[in-house]
Amino acid sequence: TAPRLDEYDLCHLGRFHAAIRTVRNGAEAPAYTLRTEPLPPPLRDHAPALTGRPVPGQRPVALAKDLGTKPADPRRAP
Repeated sequence: TAPRLDEYDLCHLGRFHAAIRTVRNGAEAPAYTLRTEPLPPPLRDHAPALTGRPVPGQRPVALAKDLGTKPADPRRAP
């Protein structure tokens, strides 16, 4: 990223800031910084599935390890 951005610049990037150096038609462009946007808040309906918490009113799904069977080999097509 030199000479435009040095170690100090890279170590002191703010939140939601990034430094990039692009390559265009095989030639490197000068490095620069940009500001990104924070992620939107998580959807309430999807949060339990991502965290593993049960969803009220939803039936639990039995996993192969809970049933004492071997899980299917993902390399084999059904």
